[in-house]
Amino acid sequence: MITLGEKIKQIRKNNKLTQIEFAKSLGISQAHISKIEKNIEVPSKQLLTFISYRYCVNMDWLEDKSNEYSIECGAEREQYINRFNLFRLELENYMKLCYTDDIYEIVDSFVYLVKTMTPPIGMAPNKKLHLFTQIYMAIWAISQGRFLNKKFLNELLEQLEKEATE
Repeated sequence: MITLGEKIKQIRKNNKLTQIEFAKSLGISQAHISKIEKNIEVPSKQLLTFISYRYCVNMDWLEDKSNEYSIECGAEREQYINRFNLFRLELENYMKLCYTDDIYEIVDSFVYLVKTMTPPIGMAPNKKLHLFTQIYMAIWAISQGRFLNKKFLNELLEQLEKEATE
């Protein structure tokens, strides 16, 4: 029977990663990966879940409940939900390093994001979500320096305001 450490090593090798690259992708040290692969340390449930989502590995296979290595990724919807969970875990880890005031701002931003899912009276939910998605993506692109034309963002905001008042 293959050990958990051997399974982790197999995932890393299947993705053609060094221990350093694999550890970096998971936000942990290379030494920790080395100890896991040698079965000296046992990874946390959260780390196993993270590995499962990030590398499309069946969690049941990791926990010796199945012989199926990869996740059945038939539906894009499920893949995007997994992607969301992956980034949610990254956000939680990032927040552990933040100052209290920064945490308040992150949580408040998330609350406002969730509130955008509830459409104003008279606006179809899918139309509003589409507009907000475009706005969030434009803000992200601007913050990364990849999108310098802020006029597009202003046009989206005007469109949102127009839709909300009609």
